[in-house]
Amino acid sequence: MLNVEAARRKVPVMAHAHGAEGIQMSAEAGVRSIEHASFIDSGGIAACLENNTWIVPTFAIWAYFNARGSDTGAQDRLIEIQKATNERYCTCIKNAVSAGVRVALGSDYVGFDDASFAVREFEYLVDLGGMTPKQAIYTGTASSAELLKMNNLGKIHPGCIADIVVINGNPLENIDLLRKKLCFVMKQGKIVRNNV
Repeated sequence: MLNVEAARRKVPVMAHAHGAEGIQMSAEAGVRSIEHASFIDSGGIAACLENNTWIVPTFAIWAYFNARGSDTGAQDRLIEIQKATNERYCTCIKNAVSAGVRVALGSDYVGFDDASFAVREFEYLVDLGGMTPKQAIYTGTASSAELLKMNNLGKIHPGCIADIVVINGNPLENIDLLRKKLCFVMKQGKIVRNNV
């Protein structure tokens, strides 16, 4: 029913799901993307592939709370569970990536102390999600734009918005360079940083 109603109104639907059953049910219902998809299993992978459902792993949230903890204590139990299931979480996402589930880079958490979470997600997709640097860069650019139906973003092509970054070095050899060696930024065709 969800898929029919959302499609009729041309409104993509995102689901927030960690557990295998919720992930599979969301994909079968026709959601466009699933945030986290932490414990996606073979049934969820099959449902995502069959229904063209994307996943957005959000490793940065996991890393943020692992490193920072909880200021108020409200997240203590969540962090404890998260630390106990880290290996399983990474294995599940790697399995989905390997199977060809479509992946986008993003987050549904807005409480980060700095903006580096987005660029760090590229590193996590490689280090924790089993992607090559090239796959991670594609995921965070063209794939994410495609998920959002913003076809004029995420690629260098005639008719696309000229948002371009230049790195000192080759991020295909070392994904960390995206965070450490940024030297040029163009936003909508205008240079906003030039340290070349």
